[in-house]
Amino acid sequence: MARMFWMMGGAAVLAIGLACGGDITTTSGGLGGGGALSTDGSCPAGTTTSTISNGSRATLVALHPDDAYFDATFNASLPISGVVTGEMTPNDGCWIGGPFEGDDGTTYYFYKGAFTTP
Repeated sequence: MARMFWMMGGAAVLAIGLACGGDITTTSGGLGGGGALSTDGSCPAGTTTSTISNGSRATLVALHPDDAYFDATFNASLPISGVVTGEMTPNDGCWIGGPFEGDDGTTYYFYKGAFTTP
C-alpha cells in the first residue's frame, strides 16, 4: 500500500487508502500534533485500561479506526487534554468510550479512544 505525506505550513496532511486496507501506525510526532494512528487496533504504550470516573482529568492520545472521529485531520490535533463528563468505560483492551470535554470547551463522545490519566 502506498503511503503519502505532505507538509503544508507546519500542518501534516495525510492521504492514504484506509478503505482499501491501508495500514499506518505513527507513535509520536508523525502528524504534527503527536497523535497516534493505529489502523490495526494496537494499543499505544502507557494508556489506561480502566474505567475513568466522571470529573477526572484525562488526555486523549490515540483513536481506534472504529471511532467516528478517526481521520488524519482530527488525529493531527492529538493529544487533547480535558475532563471526563460521565463515566468512560473500556470496550476493547485499552480502548475506552464515553463523554469528554476538551480544555477548549469542545465536547465529544468517543467510542474507542486511548487515554492517559495523571
